[in-house]
Amino acid sequence: MLPIGDLHWADAERLFVRLLDTVQPLQFVKLFGVRGQAQAGIDAYARLPIDLTPDGGRGRDYIALQSRRVRSLTPAKIRKAVDDLLKGEWADRTATFYFATSFDLQDTTFDIMIREQTERLAGLRIAFVPWGLQEVSALLKDQPRLVDDFFGRAWVGRFCGQEAVQALIETLTRALSPAPHGLDPAVAVIQHTVDRRRVAAPRRVGLVPALAASFQPRGGIHDDARPGETVVLTGLGGVGKTQLAADFVRAYGPDSAVVVWVTATSRDQVLATYAEAAREVLGPQDSVELAAERFLVWLATTQDGWVVVLDDLQTTADLRGLWPRGPAGRVAVTTRRRDAALTGSQRRVVDVDVFSAEQAVDYLRLALQQRHVLADDIDGVVDDLQRLPLALAQAAAFMLDRQLRCSQYRHRFADRRRRLFELLPEPDELPDEHRHTVATTWSLSMDVADRLLPAGVARPLMELLSVLDSDSILAGLVTGHAARNWLSYAVHSAAGATGALTSVDIDAFQDGLLTLHRLSLLRHDGDIVRIHALVQRVTREELDVDRRSSVVWAAADLLLEYWLNGGHSAELALTMRANVDALRRYDHGELIGSVVHPVLILAGVRQGKRGDPLGAAEYFDDLLASAMQHLPPHHPTILEIRGLAARWRVAAGDPVSAIAIHEELVDDFERHKGPHDPGTIVARANLVRQPPFVIMVGVRG
Repeated sequence: MLPIGDLHWADAERLFVRLLDTVQPLQFVKLFGVRGQAQAGIDAYARLPIDLTPDGGRGRDYIALQSRRVRSLTPAKIRKAVDDLLKGEWADRTATFYFATSFDLQDTTFDIMIREQTERLAGLRIAFVPWGLQEVSALLKDQPRLVDDFFGRAWVGRFCGQEAVQALIETLTRALSPAPHGLDPAVAVIQHTVDRRRVAAPRRVGLVPALAASFQPRGGIHDDARPGETVVLTGLGGVGKTQLAADFVRAYGPDSAVVVWVTATSRDQVLATYAEAAREVLGPQDSVELAAERFLVWLATTQDGWVVVLDDLQTTADLRGLWPRGPAGRVAVTTRRRDAALTGSQRRVVDVDVFSAEQAVDYLRLALQQRHVLADDIDGVVDDLQRLPLALAQAAAFMLDRQLRCSQYRHRFADRRRRLFELLPEPDELPDEHRHTVATTWSLSMDVADRLLPAGVARPLMELLSVLDSDSILAGLVTGHAARNWLSYAVHSAAGATGALTSVDIDAFQDGLLTLHRLSLLRHDGDIVRIHALVQRVTREELDVDRRSSVVWAAADLLLEYWLNGGHSAELALTMRANVDALRRYDHGELIGSVVHPVLILAGVRQGKRGDPLGAAEYFDDLLASAMQHLPPHHPTILEIRGLAARWRVAAGDPVSAIAIHEELVDDFERHKGPHDPGTIVARANLVRQPPFVIMVGVRG
């Protein structure tokens, strides 16, 4: 079976319409309306020749089609499709009603409903033709051109047979013959012959962005692209994919007859640019889709060298049937997506990362060279921005506009009260023709990720990960009960659901993690998840106070659960400690209140038991200092942390300090809690357990 269910809904609709044109003679066939308009129960209609209408042209001279690219179908939906037709304006004009779906209608549960609707429409002189997966696939067996357009050349061989592949290639080749006579009838699918002339002079379509003034070449990414190859540059928004694509044009464009730059943010934009290229190369054209088709045929068969760049591809469905290919050309695609659909014959996927440390330093130094006095701490800014090209470019512009030294910029950057957009240029002041700020770039990507299946999971998942260590997040953290409980609540509340909370399936969270990976918002490498620190910051800054408190406490819960169940290995301890330290950096007092969150205690205790009692004592001293910022000096939580610090000072071989701390604790408990309070009793017991001093006196003789 063909993967019809994998088509984008608009492509499935177009496929059904084009297939309709093959089943019987028609005057014309077209889609009905545009997206957003009322459809009157149909998606397309076709006009029958008058001599083939059932009533000789007296009203019922149209075919109507309703398209349904769905993952699931019920008999009730088939009845509703007929209801919609009969309620609409096309009921009295339709001779045949096609119900076309990507779902398999062979299931016996549909038989009764199909018979009922067939008889119902027959009584109104309308023939009912259900097209399911099996029926559409059977019709497409003899339509290799449609299979090629919508599913790719590989599917022609797998589905229609290798002979069909060869026949298709020969048909397309003959369509390009300059001889206007004696064409094979099969060439009629092209509708026009294409002149296979060589392009006399280099032609350029689309505006290629200028290289940034501080552009840093990155060897090995596209410098060995071979003719006939497509290089897919994928990665986080802001790593410089568009600049690398512009460099691709600079490298291969001078030797090419045609260079086409496509802003591939939508299928319509791709078609429009292809049509413009067809007019430039082949002369006047009739329609956008036909012109785009003829241009792709020219690319596939010409001997002239060519370069096509598809920049900022939003979804792979937009290129279904529109991938440029040919032995004389080179293609570059930039996208944040990492979908499997990007792979294929003659395609090389390159995961573009941030600058190396040397490239980042060189970039920022060049960007600030006109005001070198500002470059007093380039290395520090590079570390803060984690070598992200877009962030470095926009930070440099910000420093130049405001005459800030690197050290001054770092001081602002470290101020948690400042949001990231306050440290970047205004949208109309962006350098190097940037379309968005760093923050906007990722917010848009997050919106897309949250709409993908499983819908509504990506954003709360990223919120949870945004308060952990950017380089040491264990993928298993999101599969525990603590994570699942909070994420289920977050998805439930975001959807506006009421009533009892329904737990979201664990697979949904794993899929959500992979969705974020597919959109390049994080890297999911085996058991470890890595997120750029600026992506985390943008995510955190979108949280209100209540949401941030909920996220921080939930993250602490999942760390505690995973650590208690994960054992005592040194590797796990280092990873979990890194995450606890990150959590403490983003904590605004949520974890230290009437009680201190147990994961903060566990981090210090595990450090002491791992053979570092002095480090544990210093950890609790630091935790005490943090707690003192939020709680009064004699709060029970403060007293508890003081006791833990004293305990590990004894273990570290410093009983003098420990005894002094315990004596103070006993006094404080008795003064504020009374002599019979459980805390006072425990403090006295801890003091008694301290080792006694042994004074060694030397005796002469």
